[in-house]
Amino acid sequence: LFAGADLLELANEPRLVPFFLYGFGKFYIISSITMLSTVSRQLRSHPALIPLLIFIGGGCTIWDKKNNPEPWNKLGPNDQYKV
Repeated sequence: LFAGADLLELANEPRLVPFFLYGFGKFYIISSITMLSTVSRQLRSHPALIPLLIFIGGGCTIWDKKNNPEPWNKLGPNDQYKV
């Protein structure tokens, strides 16, 4: 993908300096906004992807946080568990 020299050249390019200087937090926020705009553009041009995104993304969501059936989410601060 990129060699070390290529990354150094990218880091010195003026319009990409904020990505490399401000650390992971700034890069994460900018890349999240870029990703959301890319996804929205793709969904506008390919509306058949909307159900796919709903069904795949919906499975990664906890809907009921109080009555969550997974026992590992009910561990207290004094419970023992393996990492």
